[in-house]
Parts: sequence; C-alpha cells; structure tokens
Amino acid sequence: MVETAEGRQRRDIVRYGIGALSEHYRTALTLYHLEGMSVSQISEVMDNPEGTVKSHLYRGRKKLKDWVLDRYQREEITV
Repeated sequence: MVETAEGRQRRDIVRYGIGALSEHYRTALTLYHLEGMSVSQISEVMDNPEGTVKSHLYRGRKKLKDWVLDRYQREEITV
C-alpha cells in the first residue's frame, strides 16, 4: 500500500495529538486502540475502576479530536 503525502501528514498530526494528551488519556487510548486491550484489562493495568477507564477513553478521544481538528484546520488556512 502506497501512502500519500496527505496520509502521512494526517498520521503525523494524530501522533502529535496523542503525544499532547495527558498521560492517563494517552495510556488508555494507546492500550485500547493500538494494543487491543479491553476496558477490563486496561482497568487492571492502570489500577483504575472500569468506569474511570471508560471516562478516560471518552474524554481522551474528544480531546484528541478537538486537537486534531484545530491543528488540521489551522494548517489548511496557512497553506
């Protein structure tokens, strides 16, 4: 599969966005989406109740989305 310049740019923006998140959001999102762990497994690893993990996932996704949209829209304007 050939990756386009735009695809690389988007991937890099998401990567930077994940890096900009607080550690608990970053950890929860990484374990869930990249490592494929369940909420129950993440709860054990992070030593947090499942409800807290679910909150971290929800809020982390929202913060990442907001960060990416802000960054991407700003770059489109400056190009």
